[in-house]
Order: sequence, then structure tokens, then C-alpha cells
Amino acid sequence: MTKIGKLKFGHYYGIIFVSFLCFIFIRSYVIEKDIEKSKTEIVAKFVRKDKSVKTTAFYFGFYYQGKYFETCGSGISYSMFNSNKETNMIDSLKINHFYYAKFDPIHKDNIIVNPSEEITDSTKITNAGFEYNIKKPTANSGLAQ
Repeated sequence: MTKIGKLKFGHYYGIIFVSFLCFIFIRSYVIEKDIEKSKTEIVAKFVRKDKSVKTTAFYFGFYYQGKYFETCGSGISYSMFNSNKETNMIDSLKINHFYYAKFDPIHKDNIIVNPSEEITDSTKITNAGFEYNIKKPTANSGLAQ
């Protein structure tokens, strides 16, 4: 008969680490499914893009019940699993442009932005709480005097 030895102290760290990773993956999956079930569509404005060495964060702002929220939990990220079409859609996002997003009031820090559906309808944008001003070129704009 072989004896099963006691777990050493380092093994406990390993078990805790693996448990933590499982918790994070399960939590993100549950949040994504809750947002999909909610089916609440909002208008989100692409505010900024922060590039760091290994990641790129996409920040979107939106209004909910008159309050402004800004989040980088937009469901958009560069990944080696993205198709060329998805990567091109992500690259085509324009700062200060508006897009449809799915939202769940329970998880206000997370939205799922649809980068293929840009909103240009000024009525929808203003009804969502944003100001929408189009600057029209004047007759003398761009001319040297």
C-alpha cells in the first residue's frame, strides 16, 4: 500500500490560485449571459482607446437613468481568436462616434458593444442623453487669407 502524503504549504497556494481563476472565468461568463438575456439596448459613445504594451482598452460612455457611466468593459478586445473581419471592425471604431450596445442594469460596469452598428441618427443620440452637434464647414474655412 502506498501512503498519500500530506499537502505541502505550496500546494495550498496552487489550489487557491486555480480556484481563483475558475471563479473569474465563471463570473465573466455569467455576466455576459445576464447582459445577453437582458436585451436592453443603449447608445454608447466611443470615448477613448488606451494602448499599453500587451493590451488595448476601449472606453465607452453611456447614460442610464440620467447618470453618465464610462466603462472599459465593452466586450471588445484584440485577441488571437478574432477573425480578420472582427479585427477590421475593431480597427474601424472611431472616437466620438456612437454605437449600439447591450446593457444589464445589474452589471453597470459591463456592456457589450456591437462595433458593426454605428448610430448616425441624431434623434436616437440625443434621446440617449448625448449632445449631437454637426459642425458645418463655412465658406471661408480652409482658405488662407
